[in-house]
Amino acid sequence: MKTNVVTFLIETYQFSLRSARDVSLFFSSTQRHFHRAQNLISAAMHSKKFRTDFLVILLIGSQKHFAIAQNNPNTLPSGGKVVAGSATISQTSNATSATMNVNQTSQRAVINWDSFNVGSNAQVNFNQPNSSAVILNRVSTGASPSVIDGALRANGQVVLVNPNGVTFGKGAQINAAGVVATTMDMANRDFMEGKSTCAGNGKGKVHNKGTISTNDPNGYIALLAPEVRNEGYLLAQKGANNTIAMAAGEQITLDFRGDRLIGCPWISPPTTP
Repeated sequence: MKTNVVTFLIETYQFSLRSARDVSLFFSSTQRHFHRAQNLISAAMHSKKFRTDFLVILLIGSQKHFAIAQNNPNTLPSGGKVVAGSATISQTSNATSATMNVNQTSQRAVINWDSFNVGSNAQVNFNQPNSSAVILNRVSTGASPSVIDGALRANGQVVLVNPNGVTFGKGAQINAAGVVATTMDMANRDFMEGKSTCAGNGKGKVHNKGTISTNDPNGYIALLAPEVRNEGYLLAQKGANNTIAMAAGEQITLDFRGDRLIGCPWISPPTTP
C-alpha cells in the first residue's frame, strides 16, 4: 500500500507537469484527484517512511512548479490590493507579451501583492502624478523572492519590498525617477507621512544582474538587504544630485533633501563576541 500511494502521487504530479502552464492548473488537477488520494493516504499515514516520502514529493513538486511560474515570460505581479493612497491596476496580455499599468493618483500609495514577478516578455508601468510621487509595493504573502526579468518603468519613485529577496535578471530593464529594492519594510502610516526608515529581519538578498537606471535629475537607486550584490548596471544621470546606494543592516534610513537622496545611514546587525 505504501508503494501504491507514493506511485499515485508521482503520477498525478507528472500529469500536471506535462499539461500545466501555470501553478493554478496544477492545484486544480490535484484537487480533482483529492478523494482518491485521501483514501490511499489514510491507509498509509501510520507509516513514518511514507510520511517522509510524501513530504519530499510535495516539496519537489512545489519547487518545480514555482520554477515554471518564474520562467513564464508573460508573468506579471498578482493579487495587488491598494491599502493606502489611490491607485488602480489593469493588465492586458496575448501569446507573446503582457503589460500591467498601475495608475497612481495620490502622491503616495501602498499596494500589497501576493507576488511581484515580471517575466522576460512582460512590462509593468507605474503612471504617477509626477517625479516626486512614490509608490510602495509590498509582497505580503508567501516565501518566494521576487524575480524581475522584464521591464519596469515609472515616471516617479518605486519601492519594492519583499522579505524573501529581490532578483533582477540579466534581461531586466528598470527605469524610474527613483528605485528602492529591499527585504526590509516600513509601516504604511510612516510611509504615507513621508518617513523613509526601512527595518526588519528579512532573510533574502537583493541581487541585480540587469540594468537599473534613473530618469530624473534628482534620481536615486537604493538596494538594501542583509546581502546586496550587483553584477549588472546601476545607471544614474550625470550630475551631483543623482545617488546610488547599496547598504546592508537591520535598520536603514534614506536621508532625503527634497527629492534628492543625500545619505543612507544604517544600523548593522550586532556582532557576536
